[in-house]
Amino acid sequence: MIRLRRLLPKQPVRKTFNHTNKSTVRLRIRFFFSLFLFWLFVNLFSKLLFILFHFQQLLSAEFSALPEIFWYGMKLDLSASAYLMAIPALIMIFTTTIRGNYVKPVFNGYVLLILTILGLLLVVDLELYSFWGFRLDRTPLLYIAHPDLMVASVNVFVLIRQIVIAILFATGFWLLYKKYLAPLVAGFKAEKWYLTPVFVILLGLLIIPVRGGFGIAPVNVGTAYFHHEPFLNHAAINVYWNLGYSLSKMKSTKNPYRYMSDEEARNISDSLVAPGIERMPFVIHSRPNVVFIILESFAARIIEPLGGMEDVTPNINKLAAKGLLFENMYASGDRTDKGLVAIMSGYPAQPNQSVIKLPQKTQSLPNIGRMFLDKGYQTLFCYGGDADFANMRSFLTNSGFRKLISLRDFDKSMNTSKWGVHDQFVFDRFLIELDQLPEPFFSIILTQSSHEPFDVPHWSKFAGTSDDARFLNSAHYVDSLIGVFMEQASSQTWYRNTLFVFISDHSTRLPGNLSVHEAPRFHIPMLWHGEILQGTPLRINRFGSQTDLSKTLLNQLGFDARDFSFSKDLLDVDGSSNSFYVFNDGFGFLNDSAWVALDNKAKQIIAESGSSEAVGNALKSGKAFLQHSFQDFLDR
Repeated sequence: MIRLRRLLPKQPVRKTFNHTNKSTVRLRIRFFFSLFLFWLFVNLFSKLLFILFHFQQLLSAEFSALPEIFWYGMKLDLSASAYLMAIPALIMIFTTTIRGNYVKPVFNGYVLLILTILGLLLVVDLELYSFWGFRLDRTPLLYIAHPDLMVASVNVFVLIRQIVIAILFATGFWLLYKKYLAPLVAGFKAEKWYLTPVFVILLGLLIIPVRGGFGIAPVNVGTAYFHHEPFLNHAAINVYWNLGYSLSKMKSTKNPYRYMSDEEARNISDSLVAPGIERMPFVIHSRPNVVFIILESFAARIIEPLGGMEDVTPNINKLAAKGLLFENMYASGDRTDKGLVAIMSGYPAQPNQSVIKLPQKTQSLPNIGRMFLDKGYQTLFCYGGDADFANMRSFLTNSGFRKLISLRDFDKSMNTSKWGVHDQFVFDRFLIELDQLPEPFFSIILTQSSHEPFDVPHWSKFAGTSDDARFLNSAHYVDSLIGVFMEQASSQTWYRNTLFVFISDHSTRLPGNLSVHEAPRFHIPMLWHGEILQGTPLRINRFGSQTDLSKTLLNQLGFDARDFSFSKDLLDVDGSSNSFYVFNDGFGFLNDSAWVALDNKAKQIIAESGSSEAVGNALKSGKAFLQHSFQDFLDR
C-alpha cells in the first residue's frame, strides 16, 4: 500500500485564500486612489493635447513657461478629478457588501460614459478656442437649440478630425482603465456593512481637492492665471472644471463686476455718455428713409480709409470718400447676437451672457426699430440665415419689424451655403422689397457670407486656402455686392431721400489671428452715406461704440433718445470720446489718451497703452461702465 501510494501522481493541493476585511478594504481603497490618479492623468493629458493643438501660440508666447502651465493649473486639475470621483465614491459606499463581479459593470459604464463626454467636450474646446479665444464655458449652450448652425462654421475635414480625436481619446483611456483598474474591481469581496464609513470618510475628503486646499476661499479660475500672456493662462485652465463652474453660475443674480459703490459706478458711467455743448447737423430731411447694411465680421483692418488693407473693399472705400466716416468705432461684443442688441437698443454686450436670449429683458430695452414704427415708418429686416438662431426672431419682432425675411422665405435651391442663402440673392431680394415699401421706411439687411467657413461663390481675388485668404475673399465678395446694390438703388425714386448706414455686427480675429482681448479685433467700420447728408465728405475721429449709433442717429432725426442711457451722440461738439467692448469675462476701454484691457478672472490688466495715469483713469472708467451696465442687465 505504501508502495502504491508512492507510484500515484501527486495530487494538487487546493489552496484557499480567505480575504480578511483588512486585505479587501485595502483593495477597494487602492482602487479609489488609483481611479483618482486615472482622472488626474486624463485631465493632464487633455491639457497637453490643448497645448499641442495650439502649439504655435505657445511658441509665440513663451515656450519656457510650459512647466508653469501645468504647475499653476494643477489645483483646477485636482479639483476636476475630485468632482469626477464623487459618483464612484457613492457607488463604493452603497456596494460595500456586494462582490466585485456585480459592481464591475457599474464602474465600467460610468467610466466609459464620462470618457465619452470628456472627449466630446475636449474636441469642441480645441476647435472653438481658435475662433473665440477663450476656453469652453456655457456660451455654446446659448445656441444649443440650433446645432446645425453651431457647426456651420466648421468644414467637413475639421468635423471628421475632431470626431476621430474624440474617439481616440475615449478609446485610449478606456483600454487603459480596462487593463489596470477594472481587474481591481473584479477582486472586490463582500465586506461587512460596518466598514462602509471608511468610504464615507473618503468621499468627505474629496472636499479638500474640490476646494483647492484648506484655505478660506475656494479655488477659482483665476487660480490658474500666472502670466501676462493670455494664452498661457488659458492653457493652464482645466476646461472641464471651467465649464462646470460656468454652468453653476448661470442663475446667479449677483453682479460679479463690482469694483466700487453703485452710485460711483453710475456717476462715472453717466459721464462717459454725457452730451456736448451743441450738435452738428448733417441730415437735411426731416423724415428720411433709413437703411442699415449690417456687415458680418467686417473689420476696420480690411477698410483702406480706416488704415486697413488695400483693395479688399474697393466699393466701400469709394462710398467712404463721399460720406460720413467714423474712424474709431468699436463693436460692443464679439458675436452677431450681441451686435444686434448694441445697434438696435444702444445696449452694451455682457461678457458671459447674451441678453437677446432673454425676451423678458429685451422687451424692456429701448429700440430704434420700435421708435421708427411709432413714427409711422414701414419696417423691414432681411437676412439669408436662420432668424431663429440665438433667439433673433423674438428680438427682431420686439424691435418693431413688421416684415421679416429670412432663410425660410427663399427658394430652397438658393440655400447653398452652410449659413443659408448667399448674400447676392439676399441683396436682390432686399432691393425688390425696398421698391415695394411705402415711404418713409426703416430697413435692415444683415449679411452672412463673410462668416466662417467663408464658402462664397467667388475665390479669385486672394490666392491660397488659409483662413486669412478665405476671409478676405469673402469680404471682397460682399463688397462687390454692395457696389452693385448701391448702383441699382441710385436709380430708384426713394434713393435721394435715403440715409444708408454701413456698420459691422462685430469684428473678427482675421486677418492675423488676433487675441480675443485686443482692441483691433473690435475695431469696426461705420459709414453714413446718402444725398440727404450735408457737410460731407467728413471723418469723425471721436471714439465710439456700436451702442452710440442709436442716439447719434435719433438725435439727427429729432427723435427723443433719452431712454438710450448707455448711448452717446458722436456728432455732439466736444462730446465724450470713448469706446467700451467686452470679451469672455473681461473688457477693453479706449479713449483719446489710453487703452486698457482687463481680465476679470485674473483680476489683472492684460494689455495697456498710454501713461500710467491715463491707463488708471481708463481702467476705472471701464470698470464703472461694466458694473453699472451689468447691474442694469440683472435688474431688468
